[in-house]
Amino acid sequence: MKKIAIGALTCGLLLAVMSTSVEAQWEEQVRTQLDAATELLTGQGYILAQEYHISTLEQSAKERITVTLSAGVEYQILGVCDNDCNDLDLTLYDPRGKAITMDIEVDDTPVLLHTPSQTGNFEIEVIMVGCDVSPCFYGVGIWSKGGGAAPQAGGAVTHRGSLGPGDSQLSAGQYYDNYTFEARAGQHVVVDMTSSDFDTYLGVGPPSGENTENDDYQESTGHSRVELDINETGTWSVIATSYTKGETGSYEAVITLSGGPGGGPGGIRVETGTLTKGDQTLSSGEYVDSYTMEGRTGEKVIIDLRSADFDPYLIVFAPSGEQFDNDDHEGDGHRSLLSLDLAEDGEYTVAVTSYKAGETGTYDLQIQSGSAEAIPSGPRTERGQLASGDDTMRSGEYADAYTFEAVPGQHARLDVSSSDFDTYLMLLGPGEIRQENDDVEGAPGHSIIEMDLTEVGTYNVIVTSYATGET
Repeated sequence: MKKIAIGALTCGLLLAVMSTSVEAQWEEQVRTQLDAATELLTGQGYILAQEYHISTLEQSAKERITVTLSAGVEYQILGVCDNDCNDLDLTLYDPRGKAITMDIEVDDTPVLLHTPSQTGNFEIEVIMVGCDVSPCFYGVGIWSKGGGAAPQAGGAVTHRGSLGPGDSQLSAGQYYDNYTFEARAGQHVVVDMTSSDFDTYLGVGPPSGENTENDDYQESTGHSRVELDINETGTWSVIATSYTKGETGSYEAVITLSGGPGGGPGGIRVETGTLTKGDQTLSSGEYVDSYTMEGRTGEKVIIDLRSADFDPYLIVFAPSGEQFDNDDHEGDGHRSLLSLDLAEDGEYTVAVTSYKAGETGTYDLQIQSGSAEAIPSGPRTERGQLASGDDTMRSGEYADAYTFEAVPGQHARLDVSSSDFDTYLMLLGPGEIRQENDDVEGAPGHSIIEMDLTEVGTYNVIVTSYATGET
């Protein structure tokens, strides 16, 4: 896919450069190439996500550009440079600083394709590998396709962004960012915006009609909140801005959608953070980060905390103050997990901390929510037959495969029996989950696997035989 994209773009770019007069400025060469790419990509369903970044670099120099990318949106990032440049490289880094995709081929039109799993501030590193006459002009364009992460019923999507020069502006001069989500009449939405850098101001608008706005939630100048019942099906908009003209800084906006028909099992909210010196501390000395979520009676919530740097400890406070906590999930010193059936409406607080005082490091937090009845449970019976023509294992045994969806906290029991052959049962789950069983209590026609499920996702059940060719 990447080579096709590069080829298509390169063709359009060469035509654009040829049409530019020899006397044109180097910067204009770069802008013309980016305009040609915009025209080409528009025809492929992309839109320009933000203004071009155009600058200069000396031979072998590098620069990083910070951009906000939204979860679930497909991005194509293109680098171009002037006629004196012959090799330009791009690398994309996620919000934790990890390189996730790069184009370091020997060319002057590097292309990156990426669809983030979470919204956040990413960095694009530009390296001027080949420049015959320094400095060389270069440009970076970012195009997007797709509606991005939309909160599903019972789920939340977190947007981390910043207000500053280059953003769109309201008529009164305030910088603003715009987000959208799909909703159906009868659902309920909570939009929460916080910032430690400026006085937040929030607007939520229906497909038609006037916005609902909020400045200071509970008299906090850095917190705005809109909560309302959805009365119109369609695309709703969220305007994240500031109270005063010219205010800048970073912020977080969380959109939580719940209730209504067709809710499904809900969405997953992903937070990546760091426990470090300067954080708030518990009375016993452990550093702690806190997150909030809206919960409703009857919802099923699974909160999963992992860290490779420290022994994580998870605490959840209900609106009434009732506390739930977990240290080592199933003996894993780098994971804590809580599976809760919510008994109260209101704001829940999730506290991420460590088992011992003073521990620091990065962590990943996942919050999955939805109605308890939406998460599949109960017995399921499948009747099948191993026969010639079935799929086979590598060692030659016939096999039938089944799948089911599950979340952490559920318990699975798989029971297969046959009077015709010696059964063999396998369970393959997300990550490295793998369980197998041949004979239960020495019975060659009976296999059982029973376990507590620890990962969200699709599980595969393989029913096969112990010996090759059994039917």
